[in-house]
Amino acid sequence: MENTYLLLHPSSARYVKLIFDEIHNSDFEVDGVYRIDDWEETVENVYASSYKKSSTVKQHVKSQAYINMALFGEHGLLVLLRKEESYDELVKSTLNLKFKIRDFLYAKTNELITIYIDLNKSIYKGQNSKEANMDKIFLSFIHCPDSINQYKQDLQFFCQKMRGKKLSDLEIDRMIRYQTFLI
Repeated sequence: MENTYLLLHPSSARYVKLIFDEIHNSDFEVDGVYRIDDWEETVENVYASSYKKSSTVKQHVKSQAYINMALFGEHGLLVLLRKEESYDELVKSTLNLKFKIRDFLYAKTNELITIYIDLNKSIYKGQNSKEANMDKIFLSFIHCPDSINQYKQDLQFFCQKMRGKKLSDLEIDRMIRYQTFLI
């Protein structure tokens, strides 16, 4: 049986019960849940390979991280999942689960809320520009690996970061009940 993960952004804390319900209704088993205490460091490590695609991707990811931290705090959640599949199929199944979860979260939020961020004041701090450099941001809520290589790279980072910090069932129940990762 192989492992994969879902990384829940700080913005998803309100919806953690719905997310766990969707996970439990899937073919995945939860292998462990870990609180992420430093969202900015996590984003830098997990999305580093995405930054290579373009400066726009980097700008957008950093903007999302900034909005998450400003509005929802620095705590996310790592959910390790397990399933009997090859790595290729596991990545595809994880992506499908992520898109299914995102679809119902987007329906609840993105049609109601539009967020614009001034990049000069958040991402490019210190640049003295009189004109605002606005970017429209959506809350992505959840991340998972897009490839086997990304999965292996991310898992190395998470293994170092999460050693011995697995949450108990009681802590997970409290997060669900109080809709927060601050338990």
